Amino acid sequence: MNTKVIPVFFDKNQMEKVIYNLLSNAFKFTKKNGKIVISIEDVSDDTSGVTIKIKDNGIGIPKNSKNNVFKGFFQVDERGHKNAGSGIGLALSKAIIELHKGKLSIENETETWANTIFKIDLQKGKDHLEPSEILKKSITLDEMNSGLEDSGTDERSLEHVLQIEELEIDQDTEEQSKPSVFVIDDHKDIRKFITDILKEEYHITTFTNGRDALHYMEEQIPDLIICDVMMPEMDGFEFCNHIKTNEATNHIPVILLTAKTSTENRIEGLSLGADAYLTKPFSVKVLKLNMINLLSSKEILRQKYSGSFIIDSKLDKLDVPEEVFLKKLMTIIEENIEKPDFDVNELIKEIGMSRSVLYKKVKALTNHSVASLIKHIRLKKAADILENTNYHISQVTFMIGFNDRKHFSREFKKVFKVSPSEYKKNKKTK
Repeated sequence: MNTKVIPVFFDKNQMEKVIYNLLSNAFKFTKKNGKIVISIEDVSDDTSGVTIKIKDNGIGIPKNSKNNVFKGFFQVDERGHKNAGSGIGLALSKAIIELHKGKLSIENETETWANTIFKIDLQKGKDHLEPSEILKKSITLDEMNSGLEDSGTDERSLEHVLQIEELEIDQDTEEQSKPSVFVIDDHKDIRKFITDILKEEYHITTFTNGRDALHYMEEQIPDLIICDVMMPEMDGFEFCNHIKTNEATNHIPVILLTAKTSTENRIEGLSLGADAYLTKPFSVKVLKLNMINLLSSKEILRQKYSGSFIIDSKLDKLDVPEEVFLKKLMTIIEENIEKPDFDVNELIKEIGMSRSVLYKKVKALTNHSVASLIKHIRLKKAADILENTNYHISQVTFMIGFNDRKHFSREFKKVFKVSPSEYKKNKKTK
């Protein structure tokens, strides 16, 4: 049955992890120009609930592996072979769904085009849950369907609503709570030593030289980099220069490690944009404190650029490197704001970065997803039009790329805390 909302009780954060993980796997194992579909069905003939399916025409899962994919530390590589690793994503997803009294399974391929179909079954209502498992207040129609007063629509009251919006894929579904750190050093023992002292707090990826790390960063970027200076193929100075002059990576803190103790070497490293310069042998405590301070500084910037920054910022006043990048993104979005089909994929084409790199950079700078950034720029433009023109709200809706006035009103009120009509009235009376 086609419907806009389905009443379901669920933990938003935990369910996001499940959907992100399933979609991330679909993207990982589906080749370019492949097909990935997410569908939501309301099983209306009884109270058993809602079915969510993630389908793709990627490499598929071998029949002899289907019973094992939900087991911890089991993986299937890109050729369909078993591969040792930390494949905890599906096991965690299954556990989360079962805590919701639901079921996660691999469905037999009933559609000719789909090679893999993951199916989530959730129950409607709350009879299957214990009273202690239900929050007294969650996402209500008053919060999610705010703005309906503009249209005069009478909506039936539901306690909780499943709202399906555009999802983005955070490729780092495993250990995503830990900051990711690249350790680059041609000395095996040093790589192991640094990994051992940091692995409890950070997700570590190691490289023997800067060139390999740069190649890897075409698709995945870290939160922080620790790099040796003396290395073959590409030394630390050249690597740091690449990082700090590349728009996709210039926000990443870099700590250079070296046996070169001269002031000239220290000046050279810092002049290339290195955020810290430590000499070997280094103090473990000093290294960890530098990492904490650098990541804390980035978190302060992220808090600054999240929240109301996107809504309140003036593009002509953005001048620091992080703001220049955001200005570029915001300008591209504004230039395409009337196009309802302008989405993450279109922005990726315009900005010239891979999906995962753009997502990680925007998330690192603003704590917004790319889709959320696009939405906020649209709403910022809508507020400007409402404040300075006499256009009707229904006209503004289409001018900023929304197809549905109720949806626009709902999203507008989430950000500005009042409906578009109230916002327009308040600004005109000032």
